[in-house]
Amino acid sequence: MDDSEYFDPERNFPLYHLNQAASLFRNGEEFDYASIFHSSSALALGLLTKLNTKLTDEEKRKIKKLGFKTLIEKCRDKGLLDEEHYGLAEDIRNIRNCYVHFENMMAYFNHLHRSLKDREGILGTYKTEEEKRIVETILNSQSADTISVPDVTWCANNTTVSFLEARHASFARGLIQILAQAFKKDLEAKKVKSVYQGFEGLLLTTADASYCLNNTAKVLTHIGILSPEKG
Repeated sequence: MDDSEYFDPERNFPLYHLNQAASLFRNGEEFDYASIFHSSSALALGLLTKLNTKLTDEEKRKIKKLGFKTLIEKCRDKGLLDEEHYGLAEDIRNIRNCYVHFENMMAYFNHLHRSLKDREGILGTYKTEEEKRIVETILNSQSADTISVPDVTWCANNTTVSFLEARHASFARGLIQILAQAFKKDLEAKKVKSVYQGFEGLLLTTADASYCLNNTAKVLTHIGILSPEKG
């Protein structure tokens, strides 16, 4: 950012958080949680500064408390977000809620550990023999030692947890399909395991951090916070 952006009150705070998100993302997967937090903060602050100029004093008095979901909806209602960018903002909000609200992530890992025990159920979601053999290889390579996670599903937001589960399941199926095509003629377990481990980190936090960072930049460009040449 140049000096004009730092001293522009409408752009300063959201672009500060976007810069933090990008810096953390470059530092590796250990910083993915923090990158997601800063991306979502950049989005929220950008939307808020723009919405602030669109609301009358009477409308502001009626709102009183403005949560993230309401903020996104108000921006759509005021024409700041079209349906495409509204959808991106909602995705970022949902991903953010999984990582920032600890009960949701704990519930997600609890569901994940339970689902990994149902090997037949997992294999049933794949169609070809190549895909099933790759999944079996991956499951067999997983450590039997798992971290004990308290069952806190009673206080988690099930909609948010289901969103992350569906997102990661879709990502995993896509990766398995790619591996199946790549190893169609050579399904040597050692080679499949080696290639999978190279992608393993992308199945969870890194993919989510990348999605939040890139699409926050896209939304901020759409609403005029981020210059197009920097989007």
